[in-house]
Amino acid sequence: MKGSTVQRLRTLALKRLREFMATSWIVSPPDEAQIQHINTLKDDVLNATRKELQRITAKLDKEISTVRSTYKITAHTSLLLDLLKMMEKAPPGHSTLLPLYIWSNFFKAGQYPFEGMETWPVHARIALDSSGQLYSHSRHPEVVLLEATMFEDMASLFN
Repeated sequence: MKGSTVQRLRTLALKRLREFMATSWIVSPPDEAQIQHINTLKDDVLNATRKELQRITAKLDKEISTVRSTYKITAHTSLLLDLLKMMEKAPPGHSTLLPLYIWSNFFKAGQYPFEGMETWPVHARIALDSSGQLYSHSRHPEVVLLEATMFEDMASLFN
């Protein structure tokens, strides 16, 4: 009986860890230190006692709540987890592109998490990176404008 309780707590802690990753990484790509912290935390969960699992789960719940309230994230957790899976499927050196009009639905109506976003065109793509390798100098999601990319490609073709 005691072993099954620990296993349930371990499963819950791993689920909360994934929720924390999904919630955090839609607003700020992870850096190498964050990825290392997540891996260390995952190892801790796999080797933790019941009390440690309860403490880790409570800490993750608090951090998820803080990120959600700070950035006014209203998206359902299952949607965020689906997005995290898509981000993780991106090949090395690539990111997942999500249109701004979809990405903005994850947040409280009419509010963007970063200043100036309301001026971006709705067809802009937000580049989401879960590897920690891309955009390592900026902790903001990268913005891709398809028309700018096409212009740059055309200009390089003619030069």
